[in-house]
Amino acid sequence: MPQLSKLIRSRDDWRTKAVQRANELREHRKTHRRNRAQIAELKQQLETLQQAAEADKKTLATAAKTVVDLGHAQEVRTLCVLLVIQAVVSYSSVPRLLNLFNALTGFGLGWVPHFTSVINWTLWLGLGLLKQVQPISEPWLAIIDHSIDIGTKKALVVLRVPVAALSLRGSAIQLADCECIGLKVCERVNGEGLGRHF
Repeated sequence: MPQLSKLIRSRDDWRTKAVQRANELREHRKTHRRNRAQIAELKQQLETLQQAAEADKKTLATAAKTVVDLGHAQEVRTLCVLLVIQAVVSYSSVPRLLNLFNALTGFGLGWVPHFTSVINWTLWLGLGLLKQVQPISEPWLAIIDHSIDIGTKKALVVLRVPVAALSLRGSAIQLADCECIGLKVCERVNGEGLGRHF
């Protein structure tokens, strides 16, 4: 009988150990499946982050290309103002011309300004020239014009023309002979207003 009890105890121990191992294996398989799912999810997140990083790199590269060199920007400004002043191109046509240059030639402008920028640059040039006016000792005459309309207002312009330029040219004066010495925009122009403004 003692042998039988040993066998029964041994069998029970073996069964307990087998059940325990089976439970451990089951838990191990469940953990392995969970880990694999987490790994797959992390791989997916990594792939998404890598794609986002690539997109950010492309965006930064594009942004870096659109940054304009200051020297180049000054050339574009000068070209715009010269198109308005010397080629007598309207403000709104300047960007269209620059786009045409970019499309059909190797001109290679990195950017094309808005026409309101062209207006501002031209006005700044005019203001700079007006502020540089100095008194002169030689005789001159004034040409006063108030026929220029700006919306509902009138521009009163005073040009200075040296008398020597009239006698030397012997024909109609040109822009090179004139110098703007006064500019005023007002609602109406009359004799009273002329005295007050100049």
